[in-house]
Amino acid sequence: MLSDIQCRNAKATAKSYKLTDGKGLYLEVKSNGIKAWRYRFKLHGKENVFAIGNYPTISLVNARK
Repeated sequence: MLSDIQCRNAKATAKSYKLTDGKGLYLEVKSNGIKAWRYRFKLHGKENVFAIGNYPTISLVNARK
C-alpha cells in the first residue's frame, strides 16, 4: 500500500511508471511530472482503466474511496 509521502516524493523520469496501491488502484507518474490516479478493472472479461484524477488534487485517501 502506498503512503502519501511516497506519492508526494515520486519524481518524473524519462519514461512513465506506476506506483501500485492495491485492488487495481495505482498512481501513474508521467515523464512530464504529472501524477495521475488510475483504476484498473475487468468488465465482462475485458480489462479497462478508469482515470480518477490528478494527484494532489485527488488525495490518496479520496482516490481509495
